[in-house]
Amino acid sequence: MPSADEAQGTEQMVAGQEVLIAGLLKAPELNGQRGVVGVFDAAKGRYAVQFDAGGAPMLLKPDNLMTVSYTHLTLTTK
Repeated sequence: MPSADEAQGTEQMVAGQEVLIAGLLKAPELNGQRGVVGVFDAAKGRYAVQFDAGGAPMLLKPDNLMTVSYTHLTLTTK
């Protein structure tokens, strides 16, 4: 089984990281949902993901997780 590093390539997920679910074929209704990464199950090569919508965490392949990043902008008025 691949390690978390091998499964994710050059990017490793960390617990607490926000992700967007994409590319699921068996549960396409979950694509586009957001969640938070939990632990990596090395035996299965998948991350536990807790969906923002609630429910039980699911084990998902790293290929189906896209990291969510936020850009903070400061707006000023004259």
